[in-house]
Amino acid sequence: MAQGERTPNVQALNGNAPLFAGPSFAPIFLPVPIGGFPAIHRSDPDAIRRNIDPRQLAVWESFPQSTSAAIQVFGRGYPRTDEAKSDTDTIREVLVELTGCPDVEVAAPIAVDSPITGGSAAFPGPVTYFARNLTEAAAAHLKTHTYWSTGKLSLFAYGLSPVIPDLLFTLRGFTTTDDKLLHDTIRDTMFSPTTRLFTLSFALTNPRFHEYSYERIIVTLMHSFRIHVISDSSPGAAYVNVYCSSPTTSPDTWRLWRDGLRTLKYWHGFGGVGKPAPSWEYVCRDCHGDDHTWCHCPFNTLMGWNLSRALVDL
Repeated sequence: MAQGERTPNVQALNGNAPLFAGPSFAPIFLPVPIGGFPAIHRSDPDAIRRNIDPRQLAVWESFPQSTSAAIQVFGRGYPRTDEAKSDTDTIREVLVELTGCPDVEVAAPIAVDSPITGGSAAFPGPVTYFARNLTEAAAAHLKTHTYWSTGKLSLFAYGLSPVIPDLLFTLRGFTTTDDKLLHDTIRDTMFSPTTRLFTLSFALTNPRFHEYSYERIIVTLMHSFRIHVISDSSPGAAYVNVYCSSPTTSPDTWRLWRDGLRTLKYWHGFGGVGKPAPSWEYVCRDCHGDDHTWCHCPFNTLMGWNLSRALVDL
């Protein structure tokens, strides 16, 4: 068993979980990566609940969340009807061995309006399973450490509640991959004098900023701003992920802020124009993050993750 902290450079070991008895659950040595374990970035506060039938979500939310966990399996997409039972059985078997909770139950996701298996590009099938009947300590431990890898499968454990992400959107269309040029161009557009007033209007109801001056609010948000440039296969082409802390604590209000920023023109005379890409274009089929495709998944670079025995240069 291997597990990863969301916080950098820390790997907590679960001394209370039983060791696996069979080869399917052989322990995996997973050294803490240089710089810490990768973060999984979402494009929406409800990404974990994405495209799950609301009736099923209502049932899941009716159970005590302190003894439950939302589960996503590395490299596993929306299960076909004939796969769901096998998937839930395997996940349950792994969770029993990880936590020592013999009564855990696992449910597979049911898609909204039952789309064709796998969904469409803009409407992918849901990939979140739901585990319940854990102990409070086991559920908290699973969700705190998030990343788990065994000889049987690797999985991620979360809560069902909405979480405002720091990923805003992905820009594509720039003709340069110069990191500093793109960083300054996007930052100066997002925090121009007129855009600052727009952002400040969302921050005024945030308790975190009640004692802050307007200038300090903007400076704080600018300090959290960053980009990640990922080169595409085409010469000179790239897509740019844009991250920034939220000025608001409301998921719906955050969406309004993000959507407003998406309408801006991210232009540089020598670097071209970056336009927001549809969020579903960069959903990873492996870790299910929303800021890269599977061929750029950082988990595929981790020694020991998902039975990997060597580092992979992506």
